[in-house]
Amino acid sequence: MSLSSSSSLLGHEARRLLRGLLRARLALFHGDEKALQASAIEIRSHFDQHKDIANEEEIRKRIKEGKEAEMFLTTNVLQGKMNERGNFETKLKSADPDKETWEVPKEAK
Repeated sequence: MSLSSSSSLLGHEARRLLRGLLRARLALFHGDEKALQASAIEIRSHFDQHKDIANEEEIRKRIKEGKEAEMFLTTNVLQGKMNERGNFETKLKSADPDKETWEVPKEAK
């Protein structure tokens, strides 16, 4: 594989990663405009910071880190919303509908 075709493939992979991270944030922060905007800015700033990297090994390392971040966002992060009782709750995807909402009591004062 030539250097130019390898670079082209890495560029394609980086763009695919950017789209994946932006989609992950849409699912994670659905309905929270402030978090959606802040996360888009943060994701794009990371890509902008590293756009001039020419070393293929370094690019591959950054892509790997980005894929790990995408996996983390889609599997380990939940967004809770405060309910009418002042507790945070979140929706979980589960085969059992009775286990789809967790409630975290607010701290006792």
